[in-house]
Amino acid sequence: MRLGELGEGHAAASKLVELDPTDKIGAKVLLDVLDQIGQDDDR
Repeated sequence: MRLGELGEGHAAASKLVELDPTDKIGAKVLLDVLDQIGQDDDR
């Protein structure tokens, strides 16, 4: 993700959530960040 490969990063983070359903690694935070990219800041 830090290299700009957002699609690939999303796929990897989604797989992490699948493999770690209790989210001990914290992949859901990464998915939340990806979801915020491109949205208006004026919510």
